[in-house]
Amino acid sequence: MSIPSHRRYNRIKMAYLRCFVNYKNMEKQDTDISIDQMKHLNAFFLNETCVQMCRNTLRQHLFANGIEYTKNRSKYRVEPKHMDAVVQDHWLPFCEDILDSIIVLGVVPIRIVTLKGGIKIPMVLKIGTFRMTIKQTVDLVEYNIYDIQSELQDPMKDAFVLDHFGYRPTMEGSIVSLLTTLMFDVRFNQHMYQLSLLMEQKRLNPALITEITEHSTNKNNDGVEWDFYADADAMNDGDDMKYMRTKNAVEALREVQGMYDSSSKAKNVLDHVTQLPAGQKLTNVLQAEGRRDLLGIRKSVQDIICGVMGVPRSMIMSDAAHKSSDTSGSHNIFRTSIMYWKRSIVKCCNDTFQYMYADEMVNQMISNTPNKKRKRDDIDMYDVKDKLKVNINLPITPFIQNNELRSLYDQGILTWEQYVLYVSRNTCIELTSIPPEPSKEPKEDKDAKEGRDAKEGRDAKEGWG
Repeated sequence: MSIPSHRRYNRIKMAYLRCFVNYKNMEKQDTDISIDQMKHLNAFFLNETCVQMCRNTLRQHLFANGIEYTKNRSKYRVEPKHMDAVVQDHWLPFCEDILDSIIVLGVVPIRIVTLKGGIKIPMVLKIGTFRMTIKQTVDLVEYNIYDIQSELQDPMKDAFVLDHFGYRPTMEGSIVSLLTTLMFDVRFNQHMYQLSLLMEQKRLNPALITEITEHSTNKNNDGVEWDFYADADAMNDGDDMKYMRTKNAVEALREVQGMYDSSSKAKNVLDHVTQLPAGQKLTNVLQAEGRRDLLGIRKSVQDIICGVMGVPRSMIMSDAAHKSSDTSGSHNIFRTSIMYWKRSIVKCCNDTFQYMYADEMVNQMISNTPNKKRKRDDIDMYDVKDKLKVNINLPITPFIQNNELRSLYDQGILTWEQYVLYVSRNTCIELTSIPPEPSKEPKEDKDAKEGRDAKEGRDAKEGWG
């Protein structure tokens, strides 16, 4: 008795999906991942200058040459009618969002959206628009994604989480990513700058402290200097007890009053003049001085950020100490970092692509799988899947000079098409077509020609002598 077609279809589809992602519906008993921590990390990611510089450097090297589709190690065009536009409008931004999500969250929440015309596109969910939960089971880690704006408590359809980057969240719901390792150092640096700014504000408007001035050291004279005599027995005011104002004194008083008029130019100056009480004077207050090692602290934090992000500081900072360091070592570190990010992003794209077109792939696998009564294992599914799947690749500009590429081509390691393509990427020259390969001169003839030229040169020199 043969297996029914629908049962065979479901069995092959589940085996196919297990080949690239562990995806399973969850129960409601799970742990929420902190939304506040997501927003805090995202704000830190967008506002930290050095992090953005490292991120832009990685993006320029990873996505400068676009996306390439291959099948069985040869170029492949998927849906040629609209795939070029879909790649430029959706897949390239999708790859860039994968890079950002790995840096911020350590995982990539993905949702498949179907546009008009049945075109499927992937998208990375934006922080603040979803709620994510996690649950640890015996054999795997399960995730679920919920829409914050939706009143329904059901998980999103066609949504899953990829976490094969080594930054899986904890079972308590805390995020583990590249940015969480940088928070303490960056917060310390920001706090030092805030204190420095507060100090400069206090220096702009300093506090004034006064003290009482003692005119003499003899205490017996205090009554003379600070007290006054009142003649209480005098019933009539004498002429000497009256104020006498002359015309000149009245004019001088009016000039002083005019200085405080709103239309006077001196009013702005007088507003900042404070009259001290009698017998008091200003004292010298020690002004706070800023730290002299703020620049060193900043450089140290930048070294930590660049080390965590995998980008040498000498590539983004014009610092003499770093420019004169090990250039080849920095070059190797950056090349290794680019290859790691490329491998991670390519795996995400391939898993997403296989999930999007799972039905089409299953139909092809059914047609290429013999119909037997025994159950086929996952190893057979891997073999069939590898032959039929479409691979997404990010072509990277080689990290070698043109003369080294020429040497590899002369040694037969690179073909003419590969050599032309890599030189075009190195020099940023766009070629509409690959020029014909020039004829190669045999090595024996080349050596003989060089020997003849050298001999003719020596003969000519001897004849001239």
